This record gives sequence, structure tokens and C-alpha cells, in this order.
Amino acid sequence: MNLHRFKDFILRSMFVTYLTLIPSGLYVAISQSLSYLWIFLIQVSLALIGTLVMYGKYEEERFNEFSRKLGVFVKELKDRITDPAHNHSLPCIALEIARSNMVLSNTQAWDKLMTKLSEDLTNNTSALNEGIEVIGKKFRVHLNDFRRILISLQKFKKRFYEMIAEACSLPSLPNLAVFWDSPEFRKRCERISEEYNKYMDKLEIFFYGVKAEFKESFDEHLTEHVKKFDELFPEVQRIML
Repeated sequence: MNLHRFKDFILRSMFVTYLTLIPSGLYVAISQSLSYLWIFLIQVSLALIGTLVMYGKYEEERFNEFSRKLGVFVKELKDRITDPAHNHSLPCIALEIARSNMVLSNTQAWDKLMTKLSEDLTNNTSALNEGIEVIGKKFRVHLNDFRRILISLQKFKKRFYEMIAEACSLPSLPNLAVFWDSPEFRKRCERISEEYNKYMDKLEIFFYGVKAEFKESFDEHLTEHVKKFDELFPEVQRIML
């Protein structure tokens, strides 16, 4: 039990209840009646029991509230951030590049790696999303699972950057024009970075709340932004211009 939070709960929710015991306590002190003393002790005991019960419900609701918020973040991660079928997700555009003729003509390793990482992200995020829907009280367990998924997402993003850097260094660099010269591809990149970065900004605020409530620490790298189009292809931009 967090004593500071317990004290705060009493002051906010049970303070009036304990104030009502003061007249009874003063009467017992003045009358020095043993029978009234027993009545007073029973009243105090009932107040303490009621406090513990109410605090337990308060703590449960607090965990459930954060579990619900976490569930919203997990669902959005599943539907919009890691779903390769979503046209404006990072895995979707990463797999598109990995499977392009420009990359495949040099190596199939990126296609295999990005596919594996994307499948792991999809499966783990879906499993956590279903787990939160079934059991909403295991907040810290779900939070740790969510943290591991974000670590996997950072690994995916790192490999994505490495793939782009390698593609830009290939002799077939001009073939990148199939992406660079496409206004639609550029818009998708900008949309992906916008959605991804807004999500991470909201997630960072949520993490601050979790840290304040549960003293959980988070690696700041978990909410790093994803690069925009001009940051992804700076070398291509220089050459094409």
C-alpha cells in the first residue's frame, strides 16, 4: 500500500466521516463511561473497515482506468501503426520498399527480415489487444508487454532506416526515383510520419501519468518520432535536384 496515496484518499474521501467521530470521542472522554467507550471503539472500527474497503475499490478503479487507456493505445497501435495492411503504417511502406525490384534485385534479405519483424509486431500487438479486452485488471503485466512491443517497434524502425540507407548506396540508386518522383508516395510518407509522431506524443503524455501514479520508469527512446520523407531520402533528394 502506498501510504502517501492512502493518506490523500482519506483526506479527500473519508475526512468528513472521521470528523463525525470527534463528538463521540469527546463525549466518551467527558463521561468516562465504559459502555460509551465500547460504542465509540465499534464506530472507529467500522470507519476503518469502511476506509479499507473504499480504498480497495478506489485502487481497483484506478488500475482499471489506466488499463482502459492502455487498451486504447494498444488498439490504435494494432490498427494504425503496426498493421501492414493499413496503407499509412510504417510496416506497409517498409515492406513495399523491401519488396521493390530495386532492393530484391540486390538481395532478398531485407524482404525476409522486414516480413518477420512485421509479423512479430502484428501477432504480439493483436495478442495484447485481446488480452486487455479479456482481463482488464493486470495493468502492470499488460504494461510490460506493451513496453516489449514498443521495443520491437523501435527495432523495426531501426532496420527500416538501415534498409533505406543501404538502398541509397546501391548502384541502382536512380531506381529510387520510382519512390522519389511519386507525389502519392511522398504524401504517404508524410501521412505516416504525422500519424506515427502524433501517436508517440500522446503516448509520452500517458507514460508521464503512469510514472506519476505507479512510479514506473520508461526509456525515452520508446516514444521517438519517425523520420519524414526528406529525412528518409536526403541523399536521393540531393542527387535528383
